[in-house]
Amino acid sequence: MKKKNLFIHIGYFKTGTSTIQRFCSDNTSLLSNSGILYPSQFRPENNETNHGLLSLSAMREKGLALPLWFSRSSRNMAESFSACLSEISKISDQNEDKDILISSEEFVHFSFDSSSERLISDIANAAYNHNISAICYLRDPLSYLTSWYLQVSKEHPTPKFSIFTARQPEYQINHKKTIDLWSRSLGKENIHIFSYDKHKDKHLENFCDFLHIPYQEIDSPAASKIIENKSKPFGEAEALRRIKCLNKIIDPHLAYNTIHNSLRKNSADYNQLEAHLEAAIEDYSSLTSHLKLNDINNLTIDSIFEIESKLNQPSSAKLPLSINPDNFIKCTEMADIYRELFYLTTGRDDLSAHKFIEEAHRLRPSGPLIKRLFDYSKLFNS
Repeated sequence: MKKKNLFIHIGYFKTGTSTIQRFCSDNTSLLSNSGILYPSQFRPENNETNHGLLSLSAMREKGLALPLWFSRSSRNMAESFSACLSEISKISDQNEDKDILISSEEFVHFSFDSSSERLISDIANAAYNHNISAICYLRDPLSYLTSWYLQVSKEHPTPKFSIFTARQPEYQINHKKTIDLWSRSLGKENIHIFSYDKHKDKHLENFCDFLHIPYQEIDSPAASKIIENKSKPFGEAEALRRIKCLNKIIDPHLAYNTIHNSLRKNSADYNQLEAHLEAAIEDYSSLTSHLKLNDINNLTIDSIFEIESKLNQPSSAKLPLSINPDNFIKCTEMADIYRELFYLTTGRDDLSAHKFIEEAHRLRPSGPLIKRLFDYSKLFNS
């Protein structure tokens, strides 16, 4: 009998992975009728539509950083990669007549280290009754970065968009690195890459066509539960970012670095970002010929700054925060921002507070209020 397949849907992030996972989780009987098992195993607490226990247990044992939602669960942290491999072997033995589908975008993190080839081989060896294939969806890096930034800005303070982009790990925007890793491990013929379609129905239709799942059956009550992540408007996301930094939600030093850092043309940071983007563009372009649907890429420094400009557009949203966002958003000059940072950190982190008012005074030495605050802070910290 010809071997069945174990399909590993590895991501990328921000390519409709949650939509696919929720659909598969809600429609296991539909998949089963099409000869595909979407296992109930490997599903972590707090995120039970995917198989993150498999990918994240491997990451934990490699010493890589884990998502907070995962590490907060003792049950998640107790799972070992070897136990997951044993479970894969059982599933492979018990379902020789079915294809198996596993989905976790956290597999993308394996690209952090070339030694991850061994982890992929371990999974393949565990599922010895099945051929192993990887499914990967790609997205234009600029669109990907924008979506990722808007999501992150809802959760905690972030640097401005250009700084955020410059700090991304190479594998996060260099898709080719991920594809090459899985190709070396499984063989190029076993890697299936598709272009992300932001329209939910088209995206799911593409996925179902590949797995030979009858698309017309998707119109079911369970499928109607699928919802896409909603991003905040550009201006609101930028207002949230700045206000969160002002409110010192995480760390005053982070707040200081967030406001203080900037990219200037011909600076070392600017040139580094340019080289970072050029590599991503070249590698992404080399993959587009293999995509089912080609995606246009416009990832340039100009486009990064264009997005940044949109992010800086004021938001009309009324946000329930401890300072008045309308007043703050009107603080278009950096001196005003540093002054507000001084107010919010005084008494909690006087070292950072002094840095803030010192910078405000440097930018506006003639401002009477800023001068008085600076003199006070200097006297207090002397």
